[in-house]
Amino acid sequence: MSSLVERAIVLLSVELGHEKSVVATLRKVKCVEVREVYGVYDIIVKITAKGHGQIDAVVRKEISCIREVKLSITLRISDSMSLSENHNLVLSEMV
Repeated sequence: MSSLVERAIVLLSVELGHEKSVVATLRKVKCVEVREVYGVYDIIVKITAKGHGQIDAVVRKEISCIREVKLSITLRISDSMSLSENHNLVLSEMV
């Protein structure tokens, strides 16, 4: 098994009025951080997982199966991406 750390941000839109229950459900997942936000998306999920394919498994098995999730967009964070320190700061403060 690889020791590679995979990271992703998942943006979620959920059924109106179900934001808090979806956040509570997702907070039970070991490798995620969850924040409720306001705007186009309702919830931001940061996934940090070890091993190949774990991001996909979390999205499929833990997020996509929640009935109240209407839309999810997964943004993978690549270690090879050259992000400025300001972008890293904004991203870390987001989640």
